[in-house]
Amino acid sequence: MNNKLFYIIASGPSYMDITEEEWKYLENKHTITFTRVPYGGRRTEYYLSIEGFYVDKEVLEYMAKLGYLDTNLLLYIPESLKLAKELGFKKIRQIVKGNFYFMPSMKPWFTNESNPPHTFLETRAKSFRQPLFRFRGQLTAVINACIILGASEIRLISVDLNSQKSFYQYPELLNKVCEDKGVIERYIDYNNKRHDIEMNDVVKEYSKFDLNTMHSTNTPLYESKWEGKSIRGIADVLEWINKEMKSEGMDGLYICNKESLLYKQNKLEYRGILDESC
Repeated sequence: MNNKLFYIIASGPSYMDITEEEWKYLENKHTITFTRVPYGGRRTEYYLSIEGFYVDKEVLEYMAKLGYLDTNLLLYIPESLKLAKELGFKKIRQIVKGNFYFMPSMKPWFTNESNPPHTFLETRAKSFRQPLFRFRGQLTAVINACIILGASEIRLISVDLNSQKSFYQYPELLNKVCEDKGVIERYIDYNNKRHDIEMNDVVKEYSKFDLNTMHSTNTPLYESKWEGKSIRGIADVLEWINKEMKSEGMDGLYICNKESLLYKQNKLEYRGILDESC
């Protein structure tokens, strides 16, 4: 195993395109996932908690039901740590919740942070005793976690950015991979209720964009600059992090899906799941 190669498995619809050959290959690789991606029913080496206890409870109970008790859990909520122990998970590590770094032009109700970090290398956590770097999306915190775990090369799987929805937000897709019909019913009900209550200022601003072709984290609502270059959406942020990693001698970030905006906009180079490292 290449101990410096990590795969981050995200929730884009292309999750459904991962082949059985690729899943078998990933069984012997460093893999990490987050949020509700475990609804897909596949075991990963690590699971990182970034959201609230309501997500952790659903996901941890489902993982336990599937028998994935040897997953390395990276959790920060005390209730989640307690639940994981009660469910019988064997590998639990407490982490510090990620700091939110937002751009200066963001509205004051969104964050207390007044300035973004100057460089990823200066502000990322060096251990799990420090807050993980988080900027324009959960994925940046997962990248920070991989580097703490020893990654030099990180490949992004199903980081599509070409739509707002995750695979588990399509009932027809969730039904194909999730064995727990209760999870499916609860999640569909949750999505319906969330749609009814989320017509706030953020949603109204996002409504300017076609979220069928772009993820909300990649919308150019907010802007900052590093070294004179405009940083707007998550695609720009990942391009920037990739350059920062390479400047420190790491191999950097790669995208495993050629349909991803990260590849189509020339933000990251392509490296397939099965491709050998250079």
